[in-house]
Amino acid sequence: LAGSVVQDFSDLLSTVLGNAELALSTLPADSPARQDLERVVAAGERAGDLTRQLQSFAGRGSFLLEQVNLSELIARSERRLRGAVPQRCALRFDLAAALSAVQADPRQLLQVVLNLLTNAAEAIGARPGSIDLRTLAVHCDRDLLSKAAVGTEQPEGAYVALEVRDDGRGMAQHVLEQIFDPFFTTKSSGRGLGLPAVQGIVRAHHGVVMVETEPCHGSRFRVLLPAISRPATEVRGPSVASSATPCRVLVADDEELVCRTTQAILERAGYTVVVAPDGQKALEALRARGSEFALVLLALRKPGFGTREVLAKLRRLYPELPVLLSSGLPEADPARADLQTSFVAKPFTRAELLEAVQRAAGSPSSESSLTNPKGVV
Repeated sequence: LAGSVVQDFSDLLSTVLGNAELALSTLPADSPARQDLERVVAAGERAGDLTRQLQSFAGRGSFLLEQVNLSELIARSERRLRGAVPQRCALRFDLAAALSAVQADPRQLLQVVLNLLTNAAEAIGARPGSIDLRTLAVHCDRDLLSKAAVGTEQPEGAYVALEVRDDGRGMAQHVLEQIFDPFFTTKSSGRGLGLPAVQGIVRAHHGVVMVETEPCHGSRFRVLLPAISRPATEVRGPSVASSATPCRVLVADDEELVCRTTQAILERAGYTVVVAPDGQKALEALRARGSEFALVLLALRKPGFGTREVLAKLRRLYPELPVLLSSGLPEADPARADLQTSFVAKPFTRAELLEAVQRAAGSPSSESSLTNPKGVV
């Protein structure tokens, strides 16, 4: 029952976010409706963050690992991060231009950043204040790791650090000892889930959390993640995919509102989209025109013809056809079933959907022959 509610909620959020962002993309810059829609998008993103935070806290968070440049991730998310901080707080960025990558789930890392920023803003309170967000490379020896609040057992070596510093009220020692306890909070309106979720996500990534604080002198949180040895990449600013190499995509989603929203987003970006309202229609489309599709997006929940069943039959037809799975539940990710299968979690924003589709459709497998040797399921 709980899983079904999460799925339904994620579908609704995807619909709200997608349509609000589509409407925003058509409005002139001076339209009085822009601010209204931007608030809708911001609220939808925060609702999605809360859903993922609850899943992480409950141990059901989805972790889809890839190589991530932390500075680049933060730069691309600047608008969203600034929206999480009240205007009375000055948010300053100091992002290292060349960082080693980390092996991580970018959505979960972004959740860590959001939670730390929210915690910093709450520590500042109603007065004006400042928050510094910084990335840097750090070498951790055993002496430094022994002082960690989380992850003292992690090995020595090269790490990438995310640092959030505030000039808030700071913490006494007895408060510091409880900040990662579930439901502990010093705020009357707090839920006590933000820092425990940070702890859970960082532990899952084999990372470290360090905290420095003093009453009336603010706090500094450092999240350290193991660095991957590879050439550093340049930091790029915020970007949203707006165009695509023309190709045909089959969207199979048995939630009509999400299906139509996905179709509109992809068509606006230049894709040719064929929609299937259920698994049976999806298989019929594949039998009739399968070789024309560069990608299939599957988000099916109905028993008997859900994502797993359709994916199995699809693979018998077209073993190398790229498939993008979408769901609001991490355990609904059969993924990684094969190298041609990718995953995008609901609720997704327009940018997240387009990025996932471009990655999946642009994989090397999409350029290989998609002819059906058997022609039957």
